[in-house]
Order: sequence, then structure tokens, then C-alpha cells
Amino acid sequence: MLHAEENQLLKKPEVAAQLAVSVRSINNLIRQKALEVIRFNGAVRFSPAAVERFKRAHTIEAKP
Repeated sequence: MLHAEENQLLKKPEVAAQLAVSVRSINNLIRQKALEVIRFNGAVRFSPAAVERFKRAHTIEAKP
């Protein structure tokens, strides 16, 4: 079951803060199609699940 905040779409500054990068970096990731976005009426939003997938895809596991 999803919590209310897990259902909320995120804005660029929120995603930038989660990833500890600039909004400009987020724009670059969008342009490169490296980060999934939802576009409607000129707005760009991100699902929390898409941000998590991006994090997992770019995480390097430490060797034991």
C-alpha cells in the first residue's frame, strides 16, 4: 500500500535535492532521457518510483 507522499509527483527542485545535484543537472538528465518524466500542460513532474529506479540504476555496490 502506498502512502500519500509516495503518490505525490515531484518537481525538479525536489528531485535535485534528493539527488544532491542542481536543477540544471536534472534538466541535463531529462534531455539525455536518463530520468523518466511526466509531462503535461507544460509542466514536468517525476514519480517517486522513477527517481528510485534512477538511484538504483546508478548505484555501485561495494564489494564485501
